[in-house]
Amino acid sequence: MDSAKIIAIFIEDYHEKLEEDFLFPRFKKAGKLVDLVDVLLEQHLGGRKVTDIRFSSRAIERSRIQTTRKLEIRLCVRLDVALQKHRQDRQVCPLS
Repeated sequence: MDSAKIIAIFIEDYHEKLEEDFLFPRFKKAGKLVDLVDVLLEQHLGGRKVTDIRFSSRAIERSRIQTTRKLEIRLCVRLDVALQKHRQDRQVCPLS
């Protein structure tokens, strides 16, 4: 498991969710530390955007790797075809 997944599971889905669901509403209702709660909420959203970008970039990277592998396979097949032709040519006109 990579760091982005750990952050998403523990920090975002557990820790921040508890704050947002239970603590922040109480502070806002009591009118206490409202500015701080607003800043923390903004930080939570910003952190989630960073995590989302990280997951997106990993998906793009996986897609790029798969595309590169497919291209490499096609190139290997073409090389094999070319080498087969070359081997056939050597049979017709062997090198001495």
